[in-house]
Formats: sequence, structure tokens, C-alpha cells
Amino acid sequence: MEPIITLDPVPEDEEMEASETRVDDYFIQYDLDQILLSKIDDPDFEAIYKVFDIKNKPFQVQVEFYSRMLKKIEEEFNLKFEENIFNFNDLNHLKDIREFIEFITFDNKVFMGNVLEYLTVGSTPINIMEIDMEKYLKEKKGLLDKVLIALSKEYNNQIIKNFILTCNMVDFIKWFVKNFNRSKAEVLIQMELRKIMEEELQNKNR
Repeated sequence: MEPIITLDPVPEDEEMEASETRVDDYFIQYDLDQILLSKIDDPDFEAIYKVFDIKNKPFQVQVEFYSRMLKKIEEEFNLKFEENIFNFNDLNHLKDIREFIEFITFDNKVFMGNVLEYLTVGSTPINIMEIDMEKYLKEKKGLLDKVLIALSKEYNNQIIKNFILTCNMVDFIKWFVKNFNRSKAEVLIQMELRKIMEEELQNKNR
């Protein structure tokens, strides 16, 4: 006669707690989808995004949100990502995915300022606030390619580095222009701050 296997019942309070956690995660995900995903093109997206403090949400909530966010970014910026570069099962890689999403959507002012500084080295300075950026970047396409290779070395995040190095130039320019047009003043400030820092460094070395 086979032995009878008995299972200890799950305490009712633990069952209830697990159920409440699932419900809470559902509503968190619902809010993220309804509010954040719909606001990706909003000038205030960065502020809205930071209010939700995604990195401190439950792991599975982060995974599901980042997955949906990447698809939304592809639609919004006309970009195409290779799925095999995203590892959602590793906590450290999830951090890289979060940083990449932030870079694509708003945390790119320093990068854009650096691109423009490199492009204008040894040439006539450009008026950031008035220039037709799409036309300018297309005219500088050959130099832009070299600038991106140089700037990619400043990033340890392999997903961001991969984007800078492999993104189709036409799509990259569209992405750059879309972000630039909603943050011109901030890009200008970043460029001015960099100049001040460089001048201070030069004065120290004299």
C-alpha cells in the first residue's frame, strides 16, 4: 500500500496576504500603463515618471512595465530593438534596461549637448534655440557617425552603447530631434555648464 502524502494547509492569513499582494501589483501595473505609457510624448513625462519611482516597485511589476515601455518606445520613436539584448531575469540587467528607457525618453540632455559640441568643434558656433536641427544633423551625417562612435565609449551600459552604435542614422536623427525640440533650453544649459567646467580645469592646470 502506497504511503498517504499529506500537505500542510497554507495558513489563511498567508493566503490572504499573497492575494492582496497580487491585487496591489495589478493596480500598480494598471496605473503605470494608463498614466505613464500614455504620457510618453508629454513634455512633463520625466516628472511624471519620477513620481512613480519605478525602481522601487516589485520585481515582476518592473519587468512587465519595462517590457510594455520598450514596445511603446518603438512605436513612439519609430525604433526597432533586438529582443535578445534585453534580459528581464537578471536584476542588474533590469537596471540597465531602466537606464536605457530613461536615456531614450528623457535622460539624454548631456548626451545631446556633447553631440552638438563635437559637431561644432573648429566650425562656426550654432544658435541652439533657432537652428533647424533635423537639417543640421543631416548635413553633418558623415561627421555625426564618427561623433557617435567616440561618445559611445563614455557609456558602460551596453544597451545604451549598442543603441548609439547601431541605430539606423535616419531613425537616430528623428529620435534626437524629437527629444531636442522639447528640451532645447536644458541642452543649452548642459553645454554652458560643460564649458565652465572645462575652463576651470584649464585654469587649474596653468
